[in-house]
Amino acid sequence: MAIAARSLDGGVIHLHMGKPARRILVIDDSADLRELYEMLFAGEGYDVQAASDALRGFERARNWRPDVILLDVVMPGMDGLELLRKLRSDLVPPVPPVILCSGFELSEAEALQRGAVCFLRKPAESEDLLGAVKDALNGKKAPLVKGRQQRLRSSAARARALETARTLVSRLEAYGQAPMSAFEALSQVKLETLATFLGVPRGATALVRGRKLAVLAATPATGLESGFDLGTALPHAYTVLETGSSLILSDAASSRFAAVSRSLGGMRFFAGVPLRVGGVPVGVCCVYDPRPRPYDADELAALELVGRRGSDVLLRFAETGDAEKPVLQGHGIVVRELFDELFEAELRLLDRRGGSMQLAVLDLASLEDVDRVLMGARSERMMAGLISPLRIALFKRTEDDSAGRDLAEVVKALRSGDRARAVGIVDIVGAGVRGLAARDLVHVACLALDRAEERGDPERRVVIEERPV
Repeated sequence: MAIAARSLDGGVIHLHMGKPARRILVIDDSADLRELYEMLFAGEGYDVQAASDALRGFERARNWRPDVILLDVVMPGMDGLELLRKLRSDLVPPVPPVILCSGFELSEAEALQRGAVCFLRKPAESEDLLGAVKDALNGKKAPLVKGRQQRLRSSAARARALETARTLVSRLEAYGQAPMSAFEALSQVKLETLATFLGVPRGATALVRGRKLAVLAATPATGLESGFDLGTALPHAYTVLETGSSLILSDAASSRFAAVSRSLGGMRFFAGVPLRVGGVPVGVCCVYDPRPRPYDADELAALELVGRRGSDVLLRFAETGDAEKPVLQGHGIVVRELFDELFEAELRLLDRRGGSMQLAVLDLASLEDVDRVLMGARSERMMAGLISPLRIALFKRTEDDSAGRDLAEVVKALRSGDRARAVGIVDIVGAGVRGLAARDLVHVACLALDRAEERGDPERRVVIEERPV
């Protein structure tokens, strides 16, 4: 494109502007992969946007009009194949070319028959991703020979990841049995906290050990013992490990991947995230259930956040051999960074679904017995975080108006025996919290607590409620 501008002396100055960057829309429920793809394509000069599920992806495609779409196949709610059909039927032409990408087996012929220009098997090498996008932008469909080459590279990448994982876990085990036992105990309490928060009683954490994906920790409801090969009970835990991407199946039996449900031994719900050391997947953290559960991409965020935190602990353990040092708080209390991120994810769910939420902040004389109180009253969608050495924050979200009632019982137990003089509370009713970050709301609750302590009040409360004008 050229733009002409006339100067003051009557001459003409020609300004040349380059072509606008081509647009790529990434639709994948894995936050790690969205981040990876965005970095890869942006580094090559593309304009990149991402969506975490099919419905958000469709809206982004309709409003932003990308030049090409990179689409995951297995996602909660509407899967990639359903979205591909919706794009072809409901999107105003021209429909951008779609590249399907999945860790599940799907033939190139089936992908092309469904309307995709290419199918990539996860994990996909950078050269395959960039090559597929370039071909799509040039109006080319990937030849079958190219698909076979990509499949071979993907299989080689999975094999390399497994071998690297075995080497790294061997380093962890070289620290001896005592540190490994401490790490297993830490993994157990974190897993139970996560499973209770998500409301899924069955959960397991496993690491690659030799030729097995050996259970490191498991909730009592699973009946799994330490060292058991998780892959024999949940084969698709290996998919999470080998592809390095998260996976959530709200109801495997009702999707075209009903075979997944059968391979899971009748499990209907599965959600898993990889555990990493130095970017290499070395294990899996997952929750599962024989019953279907209506989880979506935002709820997967909680599992991914805990998975990332577990990866940090793994990395520090690999560097130091000290399983206790990275996590100072006890059972049921998470660090401030994780608390804020989980709170943020819950605020998004509250904004979409309505209901109620309460945040409480207390200064405690001691953290002694806090573990017992929290685990005794632990309920779904409730989490506690350490704000400062003796200041803790708790939140609870419900899809009705009961959040305050549920949290009040926990606060009462924590304050018993004069362990806390006052409490600062923020009540959030319905939507209406857009623009308010988690840290902002924690700050408001802390200010309420400070004011209560200054005035000798037992409680100060702030209410945020959306009301029609």
